[in-house]
Amino acid sequence: MKIKRAIISQPTPVEPEKSPYYFMTKKYNIKVDYFKFFQIEGYSSLEFRQQKISLFDYNAVIFTSKHSVDHYFRIAKDIRLEITEETKYLCISEAIALYLQKYTAFRKRKNLHANQSPKDLIDLIKKHRTERFFLPTSENAGQEIDTLKDAMTTLDIAHASAAMYRSLPSDLSAINPDDYEIFAFFSPVGVQGFTTSFPDFQQDERIIAAYGKGTQDALTQAGLTVNIPAPTPTAQSMPAAIETYLAKILKPRRK
Repeated sequence: MKIKRAIISQPTPVEPEKSPYYFMTKKYNIKVDYFKFFQIEGYSSLEFRQQKISLFDYNAVIFTSKHSVDHYFRIAKDIRLEITEETKYLCISEAIALYLQKYTAFRKRKNLHANQSPKDLIDLIKKHRTERFFLPTSENAGQEIDTLKDAMTTLDIAHASAAMYRSLPSDLSAINPDDYEIFAFFSPVGVQGFTTSFPDFQQDERIIAAYGKGTQDALTQAGLTVNIPAPTPTAQSMPAAIETYLAKILKPRRK
């Protein structure tokens, strides 16, 4: 099968030319399109309060996505939470730690990050185990979040979590699955949006990449085969996993 085009179910990067996917497309002469398979809807402050969690009780926050950053600070503003300079932020990746600059000054001792790995994040939390952690999540939080919470419970680390936003399937009528040979999924709700929009989709030789066990399980339950799982020990990110796969089946374009 000749691979000409891939669709990444995420928003178009702010600087596409700096995206890891951009370098991959140049190397293998593949066109990449971006189309988010799900949309985010924030909780109201009332919905948040109904979970009976007081943000005032926690002096450290764990961020696993940029959405969790946005909605934590939005809710904090809505409930008039005064966030002190001593608050620590533990992020699953450097990209999320840098994204925090949208809301707070970057301080290396307070803005800490793992290397895109849940295990690394848990190791980082262990180093600051005396803090009281709050974990903002999606209403549709998957197994990775459950694993993180279970680890903190096992380690007897003070923590709480609460939903601050929800993921909803997007309208995908603007895309034609027949245009693509590679599909990259990042959430179970994205899988739901795709399979609902295209109930007659046949995978055949098409290649499916999936980030996270919850996403992979959703695809399997939908009768689809995951060719490129991520993260793996050798490919922590989706771009790295896809490129590793392509390197096995394609030759780089000659310069």
